[in-house]
Amino acid sequence: MKKILSEKEWIITVDYSQTLKRMITNGNYDWIHSDITKEHFPLPTKLIGWKLGVSIKLFHFSWQMSNKDVIAEMNKGGYRPAILAELLVLGETNPKLQSQFPIIALGSVWQDTDDDCNMPFLYVRFNERELNLNQFDNDLSIDYRFLAVHKSSDQGFKRLISFSPNH
Repeated sequence: MKKILSEKEWIITVDYSQTLKRMITNGNYDWIHSDITKEHFPLPTKLIGWKLGVSIKLFHFSWQMSNKDVIAEMNKGGYRPAILAELLVLGETNPKLQSQFPIIALGSVWQDTDDDCNMPFLYVRFNERELNLNQFDNDLSIDYRFLAVHKSSDQGFKRLISFSPNH
């Protein structure tokens, strides 16, 4: 029987006044893919300088799905795929979570020189916390979790915390 096994919703604070490099450093990852850069994964321009609370949830499915089907299920529930900055905050605030299962941010995609689409994910391999990239273009394992942001978090900065004009 197919089931959506989504987990509880919680609030994280994403500080877009920080650089991507600072967000990565804050996560204390043991290994970071060299292509996770500000050039390949720029922060959303309209959010730079803002500190924003967003409502997140991990989606989990009891069957293999394509990334398009995962996103469609998120949309049905009023969610959108998380971007790299949101994934990084989750990794920073819940560092042990990625040891339980890989966590993917389907909202950030980088197309490499081979035209492959790569998405960031958190994972533990050989007891090391990784911030990695992979091509999630086939059916996705039931072991994966997909980070999603409630769309109400995007509506007019409803959960605005502060703005730093220095950026």
